[in-house]
Amino acid sequence: MPTSRTVNGLSLAADIALTAADVGATATGHTHAQYLTSESDPTVPSWAKAAQKPAYTAAEVSTVSLVSGKADANQVSAAIVTITAGRALALADAGMMVLITSASAATITVPADSTVNFPVGTEIEFRQQGAGLVTFVGAAGVTVTNAGNRKKSVGQYAVFALKKLAANDWALSGELEE
Repeated sequence: MPTSRTVNGLSLAADIALTAADVGATATGHTHAQYLTSESDPTVPSWAKAAQKPAYTAAEVSTVSLVSGKADANQVSAAIVTITAGRALALADAGMMVLITSASAATITVPADSTVNFPVGTEIEFRQQGAGLVTFVGAAGVTVTNAGNRKKSVGQYAVFALKKLAANDWALSGELEE
């Protein structure tokens, strides 16, 4: 190899030792902490500016895009819960798709905030999986409304949903009849 050839000023006529910087890599222990601590963007959380950051799994930091204020349907799906009879809703039902497999009529009761305080905006989806029609009722003090006061499913495989609008105020929608 001609002695006129060099890498970072070192002649290639003999073996040479390259540093991490010589090949564009960062040296062991290299940090950008000085840049992070001076970050002035108010949207950058303080933990992201720390020299030693906490460790998170991919699932813990995953994000969901919003489309018109709702989670992008291509990124999320409701867990499916199966029940065999009517019952009062529980906080664990929030955000779920509840399949009701009852062969006879089933009543779903929407509890008062004093019993189960669902956050405003809570949505619960339902599907009448069995032959039994499903009727929705509000506990004392709870208002469940929709057009035409329809609160009973139309038949097997009907789909319907509840959404909490305010304290003790729920909207019911879907394949329902009076």
